[in-house]
Amino acid sequence: MSGPAKHDAAGSGWLLGIVCLLMVVPGLRAEEVSSRLPSGLTVTAEFHRGETGAHAILVLHGFMTTRNFNTVKSLTGELSDSGYTVLAPTLSLNVEARRASVPCESIHTQTWGDDLAEIDFWVKWLTKRGYQSVMLVGHSTGSLKLVSYVANTPPKAVKKVIATSLVNIRRYTPEKIAAAEIAMAKKLQTLPQSPLREYHLVFCENYTSTPEAYLSYINWSHDRVLSSLRASKVPVEVIMGGADRRFSSDWVEAIRKTGTTVKVIPGATHFFDATSEFELLDAVLQGVNNTP
Repeated sequence: MSGPAKHDAAGSGWLLGIVCLLMVVPGLRAEEVSSRLPSGLTVTAEFHRGETGAHAILVLHGFMTTRNFNTVKSLTGELSDSGYTVLAPTLSLNVEARRASVPCESIHTQTWGDDLAEIDFWVKWLTKRGYQSVMLVGHSTGSLKLVSYVANTPPKAVKKVIATSLVNIRRYTPEKIAAAEIAMAKKLQTLPQSPLREYHLVFCENYTSTPEAYLSYINWSHDRVLSSLRASKVPVEVIMGGADRRFSSDWVEAIRKTGTTVKVIPGATHFFDATSEFELLDAVLQGVNNTP
């Protein structure tokens, strides 16, 4: 009789150990949360409850992707494993409870202002739950949206932005094409009902959108991004890849001239893949840990 009893006790102890592990390891505390925007649209986010009291980090994905994009997923996991509370929303792009990337040829009606309103919605979601110190970490276009957000008047809880692979959207489209499409979009705005048409935007050659929505994105030029950095109400740190072919070294130098702290990771691409992923995670953690 003693043998089975000991076996059961050992088994119970093993199960208890697993339960304790699930309770202790921050990276295993992920849950999906959902909420409803004032418009009635349902939005979702991945939430990791950390061990850092009133501190929280919002991580934002890039153009038309989701919170499950590789670079963003790595950042979310590493920050969570380090004990931080992390919230990684997926911007709706006017899609109910969006879970997948949106194709270029889909109908895009969301504006830049709509995206900023959702960022603000999630920041306030955190502050309503007692997190009075919120840091914002973005990748690519997500970084630009966060820079745009703090150039206005963000909530007092927002303490810093860490912008990885910071872009200017106008840079992706040849200037001759951009100028013609901007002029066309402005003409279409004067019509009683704004029609849909295809535009060039970021990596899309057939971005189907309203003129208002298209203009709200394409107007993020080199100069406008730099002006927003200078106008930021909180510190901004930028992390760029040394092998990011989307931008020249002139872009990095222009960012530095705004007074923004810039770190360049040699050999890293726009997505910080391969071994540069670990250098990115170290740089982001350093920026987060140095925030009061």
